[in-house]
Amino acid sequence: MKRQFFRKTAAGMLLSAICAICALSAPASHAAPVRPLPAEAGDVRVGIVAFTSPSPYEEIIPQTLAVLGEKLGKSRIVVREYTLADLAEAVQAGSVDVFIASAGFYRSMVPHGANRIATVFSRLHPDPNHAVGSAFIVRADSRAKTLEDTRGLTLGATSPTAFTGYLIGLGEVADRFGDPDKFFGGTKFYGGGAGAEKALDALRKGEVGVISLRNCWLEREVETHPEEKGEFRVLDPRGTDEPCARSTDLYPSWTIGSSPGTAPWISKAVTSAVLAMPETEGGYSWGIATDFRAVDELFRKLRVGHYAYLREWSLTRFLVAWWPALLIALLVVLGSVAHAIRTDRLVKRRTAELRNALRLQQEFEARARRASEKAAFIEKLGIVGELCSVFAHEMRQPLGAITLYAQGMRSLIRRGKASGPQMERALGKLEEQAARASGIVDRVRAYAREKEFVRKRFSLTATVSDALENYEASASVRAKITRHFANDAVLTGDPVEIGLLVHNLVKNAAEAVQGRPDGEVQVTVASSGGTALLSVSDNGPGLSAERLAELESPKASVKSGKHEGLGLGLLIVKAITERAGGRIEFKSDGVKGVAAYVWLPVPAEEEPQEESETPQESIEEKEGKND
Repeated sequence: MKRQFFRKTAAGMLLSAICAICALSAPASHAAPVRPLPAEAGDVRVGIVAFTSPSPYEEIIPQTLAVLGEKLGKSRIVVREYTLADLAEAVQAGSVDVFIASAGFYRSMVPHGANRIATVFSRLHPDPNHAVGSAFIVRADSRAKTLEDTRGLTLGATSPTAFTGYLIGLGEVADRFGDPDKFFGGTKFYGGGAGAEKALDALRKGEVGVISLRNCWLEREVETHPEEKGEFRVLDPRGTDEPCARSTDLYPSWTIGSSPGTAPWISKAVTSAVLAMPETEGGYSWGIATDFRAVDELFRKLRVGHYAYLREWSLTRFLVAWWPALLIALLVVLGSVAHAIRTDRLVKRRTAELRNALRLQQEFEARARRASEKAAFIEKLGIVGELCSVFAHEMRQPLGAITLYAQGMRSLIRRGKASGPQMERALGKLEEQAARASGIVDRVRAYAREKEFVRKRFSLTATVSDALENYEASASVRAKITRHFANDAVLTGDPVEIGLLVHNLVKNAAEAVQGRPDGEVQVTVASSGGTALLSVSDNGPGLSAERLAELESPKASVKSGKHEGLGLGLLIVKAITERAGGRIEFKSDGVKGVAAYVWLPVPAEEEPQEESETPQESIEEKEGKND
């Protein structure tokens, strides 16, 4: 009863103050001259939402109405108090010209054509965009120490549409704990006006476990009723340096708005009047709030206000919720149609290109096949001479084994200890070794049936170029090959063997850089005087001095892991070099790269084309640049 009496007293004081201020006939000497509204403007209808008292903003209402009276004419101001639902109907119907309510109410009216004029701010919160929040209040003896502890408790509030008294607090729950509809065990509403006092009484009696009210309401209540000090507390308080505790972020506060049918001169007059209004005794003023996105996001999370459609499936909700997916699907369909049209237009041209590419591919494959067959033939031809020197070494093992088995059998027979099983086992070993020797002989005979060695004049650069092209056409190991032909030389010999030499050196270099993103093989040809120089180098791993010494050995081979055990890759290179009357040398710094230098003689009757530098100097200069 005492709270209802207080509210009625406050309302009476409010109306008395309005009348007293409006009765002032002599404006202050510094006030701007008042230009009356046109006569056809009629009355200015001001709607004020019924608010919960005590409120820190109460004192700004009478002063605002007094200033509007001075600006628009005291007799033309018609003030009426509405409930939140009634004020919403009045704004939509155009029954009020100007309304004063929460920022949440204003944003809910924007879809209906409402416009913002000004928003309250204070010395405590000078930013109109962040001026008011909510507080979750429990009894001092409650077990709930944090907001999370109130899960499952009954919540008390004034109204389901109360912006600061309910919705802001519910938004905090949504941010921290998910769906607020499932957080509390239930909610009881006690109405506007004196509903806050009823909610506090319900909390005191234990009818609810927690209540949500506007920040500063509890502090003002305790100021009016000191006996309630220490009886309640705010959960998860923020802004501890502020005089009022709050449990949420701050949002825009009370806002003056105009209905969609309000005359422009009324909006202009009201705007200029309230923005020029001096600060109240409590430090409250009207300013321009520029960011209501927090309010819109709050409504969207709670699916209330102009986002209430999100609670029910409808065409509007479907379009709003799924428009990105629908747009993407539409773009995909349009893209598919465009792609089909473009594909249809290009199909004939692409078909012709594919046919031409197929023909080129077939030619390339035929060329690669011929190059591979030629390389295989040349490799066989080149190793025939080397097989002669290796033949004795290969035959030693089976012949030696046959000799030892024969001597063992003779010894057993001489001593009379030869048994049937022993003789059978020894004869089997003899047959096995004889078959191995026969296989070696057959292998050499097969290579010996190839064509004889042919000598003729040929261009070294042309032969190297052909060999590189053949390699690139048929090689299984790919690498970047860089060519540097300083000058040409005409040699006498078998160009097929020289091509085989280049093939083996490039193949080994390519395998050395395989898998390296910067792998490169350099092939250089230079000549001077009576000597031509062919160099093949790579930037793969280096070789130690011991490994280089092994390469210089007559039995050294680049390929040492072949199943036949011959390992003739390097032997072929050396044999071809020696048959051409040249020599070969390998160099490496031990860290990176290996270079093979092949010197070949140029016949005396052939003059070199350029003699500006020696082959060795040309190659070393080129490698120096590459380094």
